[in-house]
Amino acid sequence: MANYQLKGLVHHPNRRPRVRRLRLALYIGALFGLIACSEQPDGSAKDQQVTQHYRTRQVNLNIDPLQDLVDAQSRQGIVLAHAMRLAIEQFLQNPDETQLANAQAAWLNAHSAYAAMSSLPLPALLALDSDIILVTNKLQYQIDAWPIEPGYLDSLPDYPGSGIISDITVPMTAESLQRQHGFTDVQEVSMGFHALEYLIFARERSDFQLLDSGSRPMKSPIKGTLNNEFKSEVIARRRDALRVIAEQINLDLASLLTMNEAGYVSVASDTTEGEKRVNVGLVLSVVKHLRQIALQTIEDNQHLITADIGHGDYSASGQQLLAVKLESLRLTLFDPTNLTLLVAADETGTLDALRDTLQEAQSKTGSETITAVDQVRLTLLLAALPHLLDDLGQLISQPPQALRTSEGAI
Repeated sequence: MANYQLKGLVHHPNRRPRVRRLRLALYIGALFGLIACSEQPDGSAKDQQVTQHYRTRQVNLNIDPLQDLVDAQSRQGIVLAHAMRLAIEQFLQNPDETQLANAQAAWLNAHSAYAAMSSLPLPALLALDSDIILVTNKLQYQIDAWPIEPGYLDSLPDYPGSGIISDITVPMTAESLQRQHGFTDVQEVSMGFHALEYLIFARERSDFQLLDSGSRPMKSPIKGTLNNEFKSEVIARRRDALRVIAEQINLDLASLLTMNEAGYVSVASDTTEGEKRVNVGLVLSVVKHLRQIALQTIEDNQHLITADIGHGDYSASGQQLLAVKLESLRLTLFDPTNLTLLVAADETGTLDALRDTLQEAQSKTGSETITAVDQVRLTLLLAALPHLLDDLGQLISQPPQALRTSEGAI
């Protein structure tokens, strides 16, 4: 198997530098240094026992809207991924500026749809079966692994013969690329959206234009140069890579949809009253997932501030992906699913604070232009979200006073 360790070789042709105020960067850095996760004090053993008992109880909450949302967004992702595959095929048939722009737009739509779906608390990720969770995580890594090492996938200007695409010992098939994916390091990416992103956003159109239509024997590069015969074969392999990766994304998304269609565990219908019931423990798992998404928004925002390599960097879609994740938080927390219905009492105003913080963060992320002051404010808002979700989890897991009193002798 190929194993190219080209750490730090990141190729960004024609990339415009991002200019940020030094004062803002220093302030943000200090801000992150001050943000610390506070731990909730442990309650008594009796309280913990009551809380654990409450977690396994079923309460009235219709989680069907969340399942419907997952299914709908999964199918939308498949439709847009299919459109992306077709756009890539049209680009390969006629690799001009128009077809390249169409392929790039199709990639942005398909990847955004996947980001929206994968930010939701997917049933397969909350399954009781650890094997299902393992397979789901593997699928997600194959679909959307990042960051990537471009030199592992394709040649770089200073290394004309490097990368899997230039390695004639590696068949350009889905099975072969899957074996190379994450071979010795998670950044050794050969599959998924971000392998495509690099190829169609960072490479030149000429990298996909065939030099001739004839089939010639493969010849290796001599003394670091590429003769036309070898270059022609590399271009053909690069074109094959586009097709294979795009097709595999479609197959993987279909597999992910099938796994999620099995539905959430710990959900039952109340045959007497016809109401949907759900285990509190499942809801807490949902909140835990949302907290992870909130932490990702902090990381994504920091990459945007410091101009480091981040999610969607080659396509400049980092701001869009940040907005997508915040919208997934809103959809799960408030509409169409309303997890706050399980909060018995909110004396601290956690729900209002969570709703207001998320709404303001969304408004600033969705702004076409963001000032330095707004960026500082957004950073503070995003930093508050994980803490507010911790508080929400505490409110949901806390049994009502009546239940505590009646079952306190458990």
